[in-house]
Parts: sequence; structure tokens; C-alpha cells
Amino acid sequence: MSMFSWRKYSVPVVLLITLVILTSVLAGCASQPAPQPVTTLPVPESTVPSMSPTNSEIPSQEMAGTWILTSMATGEDSPVISPTTTINLTIISDGTLRGHGGCNSYSGPYAVQGTTTLYGRSIAIGPVVSTLMYCRETSEQEGTYFQILQGISSYAIDDDHLILRTNARTYLIFQRVS
Repeated sequence: MSMFSWRKYSVPVVLLITLVILTSVLAGCASQPAPQPVTTLPVPESTVPSMSPTNSEIPSQEMAGTWILTSMATGEDSPVISPTTTINLTIISDGTLRGHGGCNSYSGPYAVQGTTTLYGRSIAIGPVVSTLMYCRETSEQEGTYFQILQGISSYAIDDDHLILRTNARTYLIFQRVS
């Protein structure tokens, strides 16, 4: 009587199954796309600007140049924030902007609108994209800056100061550098 014994085949079978599983896992890892270093920052739906050419003008030449953030405010009961690091904004007359948020570089489109508001001329900014570095000392401040920047709806220029506002108490104030 011949009996089949799994014992003498169990080690090679286990090794074969392990090899198949390991090969499958490694093949899955190799096919993953590399992470992208740029992300689009979230924009609240109520502030998403329309960037169609039919409702924008040629970008304002008076805004073109480099600006350094001197202060920002986030709303009703919040104090004015003085940046603890250099945050800059370069506005280019082709309808794009770029800058450094204190840790990350960012860029995006903007369009000067044809209307005047209580706080200046209408402007639509975004979507803004940035690099994804984390800087412990500045990331919270930078996040606040990006959040305000995405919601900007008007601008005014007073001498060498650019004032970007979402409303009366949420704003960014810049000093012209060049």
C-alpha cells in the first residue's frame, strides 16, 4: 500500500508559496508612481474664483513686482499677525504669481476683475500650488497665509503697500520691494 506523504514535500511547497507571494508584493511596490512634490491647496467652495477670460481684464501693471508680507489678519477676533519669517509674493503681468511662504515655494494664476468693491478692485487668485516641505517653525504661519491668499477677492495699492482682502478683517498687507 502506497501512501502519499506531505511531510517530505511540505518544505519545498511552503518555499514556493512564499516565493510567489514575495514576488507579487515586490512587483506591486515597483509599479507605484513616485509622489509628486506639488499639491493644490484646498479652496472653500464659496470663494472659488472664476478664472475665465470673459470676466477678467489684463492684469494690472501697478501690481507687478515683488512684495514682502508685513502683516496679516485672519478674522473677527484674531490679532494682527506679524510674520516670523520672510514671506514674499511676486506678481507677474502675464497673470501669474509666485513666491515663498516661509518654507515652501508657491505659484498660481490671478485675474484682475472689472469691478470695484468696498475694499478695492476685484481679483481672483488660484488655485495656488506649493511644494510640500514641512518646517516646524513656520508651517502653521505658512498654512494661514496660503488659506488667506486662496480666498482673496479684492486688492488696493496705497503708496508702496499692497492690501489683499477677503473681507474687512481678513487680509494680507505687503510692502513693495521691486
